[in-house]
Amino acid sequence: MLKAKSKLDHGEHLYETKRPIAAIKWQDKRPVTVQYTGYEPSETVEMTSRNKDGTKAIVSCPTAVAKYNEIMGGIDRFDQLREYYTIGRWSVKMVAPHFLLPS
Repeated sequence: MLKAKSKLDHGEHLYETKRPIAAIKWQDKRPVTVQYTGYEPSETVEMTSRNKDGTKAIVSCPTAVAKYNEIMGGIDRFDQLREYYTIGRWSVKMVAPHFLLPS
């Protein structure tokens, strides 16, 4: 279900449970997939979302995704910034100059 290319409208979600774990796929701008144990997968909350033209719309969001977004903190922000500002580390194998090589 998580890997399948299902076409969902903005705000729709699918879920499967195998107690105590639930997997959910929710359509925001892109599909969002999560696995969790703390919330009922059918529970949703209303949240505002910004459309491409700048207007706001109210969409349905699973409680687990809304709580994750609410408490998302330093680790995820760090990962995001680290991806933007990566430092390329190229290793170059050192080759001895020809005059240092034994004859």
